[in-house]
Amino acid sequence: MKRMRDALALALALMLVLAGAGLAEASSGWREGLGPSKPYEGVPEIDLSEKLGYTVFSPTEARDVEHSCQKLFVYLPRTDVKAGEGQLHLYTEEGEELWSTAMNDTEAVTVRELTAAEQESLLWGEGTAFEVKLPRSLELGKTYIVNMERGCVWTADGKVDNPAVTGADAWRVKLVGDYGVSGAEYRRPLVTETPEPEEALEATQTPAPTETPDPRVTLDPNATAVIPQELIDLANGVTPEPTPEAKVEYRTVLKPQSGDQIRFDLVLGGEAAQAVLYGYNATVDFQQITYTQSGEVTGEVLQETPAWGVMFLDAEGNELDRVEMR
Repeated sequence: MKRMRDALALALALMLVLAGAGLAEASSGWREGLGPSKPYEGVPEIDLSEKLGYTVFSPTEARDVEHSCQKLFVYLPRTDVKAGEGQLHLYTEEGEELWSTAMNDTEAVTVRELTAAEQESLLWGEGTAFEVKLPRSLELGKTYIVNMERGCVWTADGKVDNPAVTGADAWRVKLVGDYGVSGAEYRRPLVTETPEPEEALEATQTPAPTETPDPRVTLDPNATAVIPQELIDLANGVTPEPTPEAKVEYRTVLKPQSGDQIRFDLVLGGEAAQAVLYGYNATVDFQQITYTQSGEVTGEVLQETPAWGVMFLDAEGNELDRVEMR
């Protein structure tokens, strides 16, 4: 009974996508009497020859995300669908657009069948997942709005697409929690152009006259060594100006490669007294592993498709939760 109540509660949170499609066959994994046209008890059955069906967005504001959010998911309880050219837009709650991507951009969006765990969670027998990888993880304490243009999802036969998801029906995502990973991104240093070398003096050119040494310094007339200007300045009490450090600029990338940088804000608070960073299969490197204070964290990508995470512990060293970044 509890499972049925949970399923009904989830169904009430679904957004009905009114678009046509070809008929999809139910898989043997569906519960008795249910299928793509009616994935849950208590919802109207949809004619899949006329409508796309029920769509589940994850995460949703109704189920606040804790600790981190780097991917968005669009689920459909059928397999005869594909990504289209329609754009997905990410906005702040105030309406500032942060990012957008075409749904059929394979660098940002992965289209795949549901995993067994997803089928179990959604109570579906089959389905398709559109996995959208964000260029940087969402920030703690903020709400985001996602709009989907018409044409983000099409039926396999290309006859019908989804309606626009905007306005009152927009997809809202809220990231909450006292601790977590905020604003994680992969960054690649921008390549700067090397200045062209100065042209050598032609044989007909007269070299510039040699500057007269500082008269306040007495040089040995028999000396053959040249005294560096820096030493002359120091001898006359002139302090050299510090050499400014070169400022490195980066661009955010969706698919990191070896040499790219990992950057994120680590937030500790509430029950979380410390955080431990870890990596899988030597794909990342962090200079510091254990943190007891919030702050910026950077690391280096050692291999493509890096896999790493952050484990949060309480004051006694007990694990509270983990954030997996893949």
